[in-house]
Amino acid sequence: MKRAINFICLLLISTSVTAGEFAVSDGIKILAVDGKKVKFEHSLSEQKVSLAKGTHQIVARFDDEVRDGSRKVIFTSKPYVFQVDMSNEDLELNLPNFSTESQAKAHFNKGPNWILLNRNTRKEIPISFKRLPGIGFGGFGNIEKVIAEYNRNEGIVLFSDKISDSNDLVILQSDAQVPNQNNDTLVQLQLWYTKASDEERKAFKRWMIDID
Repeated sequence: MKRAINFICLLLISTSVTAGEFAVSDGIKILAVDGKKVKFEHSLSEQKVSLAKGTHQIVARFDDEVRDGSRKVIFTSKPYVFQVDMSNEDLELNLPNFSTESQAKAHFNKGPNWILLNRNTRKEIPISFKRLPGIGFGGFGNIEKVIAEYNRNEGIVLFSDKISDSNDLVILQSDAQVPNQNNDTLVQLQLWYTKASDEERKAFKRWMIDID
């Protein structure tokens, strides 16, 4: 069934040239970048990734030791999906400090205050995020599968650098079916159409009529 949706296309550049580093403060763990699970060499390794210029999808959560009375416990939040615009600056994702389990629970129950900072100037940068829903029993055991399902439901399509020489974020308005991760031809056509001039769109429509 067709329905009007917003396709958010994240065009991901496949190159070794990077714009800056995305890091997180103590207690925050990066789970995935652009739909792919992130693995660090050691659990205590600094959590940071080098990213190309443009828009990226980051999945992260709080996962750290806090106090419950006289004992220490591990508090793990639900994962959150962030849309991050990288330029030539290094960025850092932060949370307010809390040391007890009750503080952590209260903070996430009311809605977390994620803060994105420029690592050099410490200036706060606006960031959009949503909580990532789990799938079935185990919830987030296969994080790549969970993210793929989330992206399908949200109309988010992650692209490699097939039709653009830089990262970009395009919102497509279309009366069409949501494509799956393996069917990106439709979205590529829609993307080109949104970037075309009025004259180019008219020429395209005439061509469509001629070939039908």
